[in-house]
Amino acid sequence: MKRKNKIAIFIPARMESTRLPGKPLAIINGKPMIIHVLERAKESGISDVYVACAEKEIATAVEAAGGKAILTKPSHLARTEFLRHCKKQVRNMNIL
Repeated sequence: MKRKNKIAIFIPARMESTRLPGKPLAIINGKPMIIHVLERAKESGISDVYVACAEKEIATAVEAAGGKAILTKPSHLARTEFLRHCKKQVRNMNIL
């Protein structure tokens, strides 16, 4: 029997954007931008969607909207470090 791998989407979000600080929590049409992104990702049909963030306020907003958040370290700016951290948090999944 062939084993199926689960697939997860990890959406990186950080408050320290150089062009628009605080961007994930910027209100667009009544809700934080990160919630719009989370909703679009869920529409893909992939059941496991996570927002990976270093700031608790982003995690709180995601969880209040019914989403899943993973807290990362602010030092995880390199994509490989970021993905390695996410992979450790959620096992047995491929990452998109």
